[in-house]
Amino acid sequence: MGALQPIVEHVSPNRDLPPTDRQLLDAFLDNIPERLYFKDPDGRFLRASARHAEALGCDCTARLVGLTEPEACPGEAAGAGHEEDRRIARTGEPIIDREERRPAQVTDSRSQPDPRGGQTRRDGDSIWLSTTKLPLRDQRGRVIGMFAISRDITQRKRAEALLSESEERWRALLAHLQEIVVLVDDAGVISYATPSVQRWLGHSPDGIVGRALAAVCHPDDREALLSAIATVSADRSVSLTARIRHADGSWHTLEARLVSLRHDPAVRAVLVAASDVTDRALLEAERERLEMERRVSHRLEAVGQLAAGIAHEINTPLQFVGDSVTFLNEAVEELLRLTARYRELLWLDTPLSVDERREIMVRAEENADVDYLCERIPQAFARTVDGVERVRSIVQAMKRFSHAAGEEAAPADLNEALQTTLAVCRNEYKYVADVELDTRPLPPVTCNIGELNQVFLNLIINAAQAIESQRRGEGDGRGTIRIRTRCESAVVVVTVADDGPGIPPEIQDRIYEPFFTTKPVGKGTGQGLALARTTVERHGGTLECRSAPGAGAAFTIRLPLDHGSQRSPIA
Repeated sequence: MGALQPIVEHVSPNRDLPPTDRQLLDAFLDNIPERLYFKDPDGRFLRASARHAEALGCDCTARLVGLTEPEACPGEAAGAGHEEDRRIARTGEPIIDREERRPAQVTDSRSQPDPRGGQTRRDGDSIWLSTTKLPLRDQRGRVIGMFAISRDITQRKRAEALLSESEERWRALLAHLQEIVVLVDDAGVISYATPSVQRWLGHSPDGIVGRALAAVCHPDDREALLSAIATVSADRSVSLTARIRHADGSWHTLEARLVSLRHDPAVRAVLVAASDVTDRALLEAERERLEMERRVSHRLEAVGQLAAGIAHEINTPLQFVGDSVTFLNEAVEELLRLTARYRELLWLDTPLSVDERREIMVRAEENADVDYLCERIPQAFARTVDGVERVRSIVQAMKRFSHAAGEEAAPADLNEALQTTLAVCRNEYKYVADVELDTRPLPPVTCNIGELNQVFLNLIINAAQAIESQRRGEGDGRGTIRIRTRCESAVVVVTVADDGPGIPPEIQDRIYEPFFTTKPVGKGTGQGLALARTTVERHGGTLECRSAPGAGAAFTIRLPLDHGSQRSPIA
């Protein structure tokens, strides 16, 4: 008999005798947790459930039979219910699932919960009921009364109220939220947007709902946005930066985090929370521009500081080029005079013997010193060509070194870059140190070679100045700058070492600080090593110093071969 077995055993302890319909009805009315009652056309109770009797303050259902509701429980509500029940019995018009709030029955707060599933409440509480009232008809369909059933839906209403309050709190929170929050479906169509979308992007929330998010995204960022929507999952959020079109047509940069809510059947969308970082992006772009200008300015400043030495380097070959040209000019004049004497003899009208002509020509050649000219003219031309070539190499090195580097990385030969830098700063070290260059064949390194030239220049000049400061009190001894390159696996290593005084241990941690310097005023700005380290790290490499007092200093640069291809441009 399933679920009815306890009721049947209650109404008929003798299992051999089946329960009567009245017994079943009595058992049903005594145990049903809902309020249930039957009334005649005059609104008098015919039968009622124990729960309804309890609600009316009656401890026995039999006492309700024959009473009207106002008689059983006087009050305004009872009178209204009585009239409503009579109207249903008279008209046959039902009431279906009407929700109403009623005062709770007065019970002792110390009472135990009802085993039938009801709840006891203290004075002042109220309950919510869902009530259905129907006409009671006989076999012929005539209305002979009415019956009603009411379910306690207080818990549901309280849950709904809490949910409504929670929704209101969330709506208030979202209304004042600074971040832009939108929900998009799998196709990328916006299904919800917070009011902040109008504050930041000029679009009304209602106006942007139904539009594809990609439609307001910058074409260059559209593919990344659609990929993020497709790949975001419940256990993996996605972050990206994209440009979104403002209602006025301008582009705003947003930093967004995408979270999947597809697992929630009530939402089934992707939540996009974004912050407008347009001003910050502009400031960062301006900062990068200023940083680029600063690096270029520092490089050109270094070239300016080397200008005197470079001018001297250029002046020396130009001087002997000039001397050679002066000699060649004088030699040409002598040869032209000799040629003129030859032409006179050729067109002389007075007959001369061969011996006379030979004697005149020998004296003319002796006056011109032809043997000396024949020996020295080729040497003068060779010196001129060599001097021009030396000037050209210095100018080319200066051009390669001082060329304003762009942001793009490109393959470069670091050995050639070192030789270029040595040519540029030769006047800085040639009087104080000898350079030992040990370069091994290197694969091309993808980098910004103009920036690395500046790093090499700083290290070489620092080495020369360190040696000069030590040799200043030790006579005319010369130091040594050792430059070594090698390749270790996928890393190129460049070492610039000197045998100068070294760096005291107490300041080794500060040598990379901007504007920190141990050089005399006017000799250094304290930016060289700071910029060098920043530049190397921007290329994905490292710059390390190994030094001890009296043992010189060695700076080692390690650069990956493939960093530029993975991250270009370098910025």
